Amino acid sequence: FPLESLDGLASQMVFLKKKYRSYKSFAGQTMEEIFDKKILDEAEVREVNTLESGYLRNDNGKFVFVPFKNQLQVAPILAFLVDDFDGDGKKEVLMGGNYFGIKPYHGRLDSFPGALLKNEETIVLGNELGLDFTKKSLRHLTTIKMDGQKYVLAVFNNDKAQVYKIN
Repeated sequence: FPLESLDGLASQMVFLKKKYRSYKSFAGQTMEEIFDKKILDEAEVREVNTLESGYLRNDNGKFVFVPFKNQLQVAPILAFLVDDFDGDGKKEVLMGGNYFGIKPYHGRLDSFPGALLKNEETIVLGNELGLDFTKKSLRHLTTIKMDGQKYVLAVFNNDKAQVYKIN
């Protein structure tokens, strides 16, 4: 069954407007019922094997995908910033994301508060750090320095940027 609606498909393939004169006639149709066999045979098939967020770990020249833990799988992660945020001499990864550019019937992916990945086992969620990334579409993170003090600059899509002091 197609995920896209009749309106979405017909805006790209005009012949569907003639084939389906009502939403009722389109409802419940399989891909094989909507499209001729020739069209399906010539279609490019793309396959997704995982939708998890994660990272590539270099194991002696061989890269292995390592999915993040479940609490980091609630929305797309789109921005990463590597720095020594806690002053222990080791680098951590600050991350954020969320995404609103999907069809309304899917709902917004906006519940990720951001997180600090201290190491492979230790994750501190953004709301525990004093970050306010939930319900915002974060696009970029960077550090800035003013008067000897480090700050994190968070840039959002269609929202004001935020600055956080690193304690």
